[in-house]
Amino acid sequence: MTANFTCLLRKKIKRTRKMIPRRRETFEPVTMGHIRSHGCRDLLVYCDSGRCHHSTALNADWLPDETPVRSLCRRMVCTRCGMIGADVRPDGSPHTNQPIPLKLN
Repeated sequence: MTANFTCLLRKKIKRTRKMIPRRRETFEPVTMGHIRSHGCRDLLVYCDSGRCHHSTALNADWLPDETPVRSLCRRMVCTRCGMIGADVRPDGSPHTNQPIPLKLN
């Protein structure tokens, strides 16, 4: 009986809360030209399926500069499970974690 009471109490609290509208910020979509200007030429593609966990690096030199990166998400197809849709991100790994050259004087 106590569990039912707690559940009903939670539902009542949720109904009485007012939603505070959030300020929406809109940004220009990140394009391939913008990514290339930072020296990034590749994309990381992750399968959106919760079971597959397949990922790969994709060379994106063939894409025009005006292509938004997020528009590619819906067009990717996983070669392992066949799922349509993926998470696409710039691959910045060639630019990170590089050893600093030592200067011997």
